[in-house]
Amino acid sequence: MVATSIALSSTSGRSGGVKRSGHGKPHVLGGSNNLVSERNRREKAEAALQSTKLSLRTVAQDLAPQVQQLAQAVKELRLLIAKLQEVQDEQAAEIRLLQHERLRTIEDSVESVRSEISRAKEQQHISIQSHVSKIDDLDEKLFALDKELLKLKLALPSAVAAQIPASFTDQYSSSSTAITLGNIEINRSSGLEVSMKLQELVMDLEALYV
Repeated sequence: MVATSIALSSTSGRSGGVKRSGHGKPHVLGGSNNLVSERNRREKAEAALQSTKLSLRTVAQDLAPQVQQLAQAVKELRLLIAKLQEVQDEQAAEIRLLQHERLRTIEDSVESVRSEISRAKEQQHISIQSHVSKIDDLDEKLFALDKELLKLKLALPSAVAAQIPASFTDQYSSSSTAITLGNIEINRSSGLEVSMKLQELVMDLEALYV
């Protein structure tokens, strides 16, 4: 009976000790329960990290060709932009050159037109001055002829003088006057001097219209 109670107390003592060892003693794998939980959490985190790295590696491997293609496309785009800029610069230079040449051509044309106008004005002025000079000379000659005509009429008989106009500036034209003078018959009594004077007047009139 005593032995049985000792055995029971010993068994109960061992069982009680096992329960206590579950709470206070180290885990059978080593460390406390908190450390085991922390170890498990770290293992899960490391596994997740490895999985993430693997996924990233896979993604990187999948994206690498696309990245290379994109980089090549960017490089080609930059070259294209550079060539486009070069072409635009050349076109701008050509446009400036064409504008300069066109402006110079216009200026030359304007200057040529101005020169032609100036030359035409000068020629017109010279022509006008020449005509004015001729008209002045004609007026002087007509005035001189009028004086000579008056002298001739005074020297001629009244019957003959009546056939001669009062002056060359009358309503009759000078050409008709010249014809009239040429057709006048001079009497012998008028003398050779009057006849010669009349012929000189006719010749002067004809010279005015040559």
